[in-house]
Amino acid sequence: MTQIKSLCLILILILILALLVLTAGPNAFPDMQFDYALQCYQKKDYETAVVEFKRFDHFFPGTDGPGRPDSWAPWACIS
Repeated sequence: MTQIKSLCLILILILILALLVLTAGPNAFPDMQFDYALQCYQKKDYETAVVEFKRFDHFFPGTDGPGRPDSWAPWACIS
């Protein structure tokens, strides 16, 4: 009986964890979003880069990109 309760508890915890991960969506990873925007900029895909930097700024307000100074050129173009 105790083993069944333990198994049920573990399954419930796994289900809750899975739901948390699935509902986090694309907004859960600011570094990945910023890196993608930076890759677009480095590939000279400026239109996509601006959109992705704006998306980063929208979903992660007040978050600095990794090593991003305020005067950094790609970031300055969307301010």
